[in-house]
Amino acid sequence: MLDKLVNSDIQRNLTLTFGVALACVSITCEALFFIDFATDFGDKVLGAVLGAGLVGLQFCFVNMAVTEWKIHWVRSLPLWAGVFLLFMFSVAGTASYLESRYSTQLQSTLHESDAYKTQKQIVDGFLDESRRLRAVAAKQEAQGNYWIAGKNLQAANEAAKQAQQAQKELSTLQPTSQTSSAALGALAGERRWNIWWGIACLVDLAPLLCFAYTGKTETTKNTKTLLVKTTNLEAEEQTTQPETTTTEESETETQALSDTAKKVMTFLKAQDPNQLPPARDISVGVGYPKVKKALEELAHIGFVIFPEGSKRYQLNSDYV
Repeated sequence: MLDKLVNSDIQRNLTLTFGVALACVSITCEALFFIDFATDFGDKVLGAVLGAGLVGLQFCFVNMAVTEWKIHWVRSLPLWAGVFLLFMFSVAGTASYLESRYSTQLQSTLHESDAYKTQKQIVDGFLDESRRLRAVAAKQEAQGNYWIAGKNLQAANEAAKQAQQAQKELSTLQPTSQTSSAALGALAGERRWNIWWGIACLVDLAPLLCFAYTGKTETTKNTKTLLVKTTNLEAEEQTTQPETTTTEESETETQALSDTAKKVMTFLKAQDPNQLPPARDISVGVGYPKVKKALEELAHIGFVIFPEGSKRYQLNSDYV
C-alpha cells in the first residue's frame, strides 16, 4: 500500500507541475492580449492584471466546483457556469494571440526574402521615375514648353501605372523560407483559425483537468491515510480491552449494527470531526450504497446526525 501511495504522490506532483506550466502560458497569452490595447504604461499594467486575474480564476473555481459538487451539487452550478465563461474567454484570448504571432512572423519572413526586396525595389523605382517626370513636366510648363511638358506628364502617368501593377505582384508574394508554425498556417490557409482554436482549447482545458484531478486525489489520499489509521486502531482494539464509556443500552445498539456500519463507525472515530470526508470517499472495502445504508444505521443510534436541509453528515458530540 505504501508503494501505491508513493506512486500516487509522484503522479499527482507531475500532473500539478505540468498543469501549472500550461496555466502560466494561458495567463501570459491573456495578459498580452489586453496589453495590446494599452497606450501607456499604466494601461499595460492594468491590462496584464485584468487578463491574469480572469484566467487564473477559472483554475481556482474548478477545484471549488468539484469540492462543492460532492456536498451540494446545486450550489456548485454557479461555479461551473463561471468556469465555463472564463474558459471560453481565455480560449478566445489564446487563439487571438496565436493568430497575431503567426501574422507578425509571416510578414517578417516575407519582408526578409530576396523576392520581396527585389519587387519592392521595382515598385520604388517606378514611383521615383513618376515623381521625377512630373517635376520635369512642371518645369517645362513654367518655361512655356507645353508639348514637352505634356509628353513628360504622359510618361509620368505610365510609370505610375507600372508601379501599381508591380505593387499588385508584390502583394501576392509568399514567403519562401518558413518556420514550422508558418508552414502549418500556410497549409491550413483560411482555416488556420480552427488550428488556433484547437490549440487554445488544449492549453486551457488541460490545466482545468489537472487541478480537478489533483483536488480529487488529495481527498482520496486523505481517505487512504485514514483507512490505514483505522486498520491500526482495529488491531489495537483486538489486543487491548476497551474502556466502557457508554451505557448498556448504547452497547446493545452498537452490537446490533451490521459489519459495514461497525467498520464505518471505526473509520469515522479515527479522523478529525471537523474535516469529515464526503460519504462517497469513506473507504471500508464496500460500495457507496452499503456505506449510505451504514450511515443510516449510525444515524438511528445517534452516532451521526444530518442537519435539517443538508445531505452532509456530522458526528454526534456525545461520541467525540
